[in-house]
Amino acid sequence: SIAAIALTPNARVWVHSRLAAQGSAVSAAAGVASLMGSRNPSELMVTATQRFRALPLETLRREHLDSNAPDQALYQLSVPARMSNVDAFISHSWHDDAGAKWAVLQAWRQDFRSRNGREPLVWLDRACIDQSDIESELRHLPIYLAGCSTLLVLYGETYLL
Repeated sequence: SIAAIALTPNARVWVHSRLAAQGSAVSAAAGVASLMGSRNPSELMVTATQRFRALPLETLRREHLDSNAPDQALYQLSVPARMSNVDAFISHSWHDDAGAKWAVLQAWRQDFRSRNGREPLVWLDRACIDQSDIESELRHLPIYLAGCSTLLVLYGETYLL
């Protein structure tokens, strides 16, 4: 079975405040990202801001969760996004049951729509990472996470493995 854990904006602020004693959360994330490679935080911020994308959740289909293989058609469904304008960063394991993840994601989507009166915009790895440049994109993950309002964890049996 899969469970969804959503860190609310208040919880997200608390996490960011613990990660960064000074500066903004996105700047702190750039500092973390710089530890993953040889580029400086300012340079990483620029490239991450240029590459940041989001997926309108209503465009995602159940079969998109079946595999983590590169899918250019799914990537084309994502759109350029601005930092802090993305509703959720979706974290999950590709080894967990796709149908169970889909059901939990749809329940979260319905709740979001009820509370906000609109469809959510999400960051999902397979849809929002340029599959032709994965290594470079992975350096930006902390910044992408900081650019989203909520961390939505689809926690299944293999999530922590």
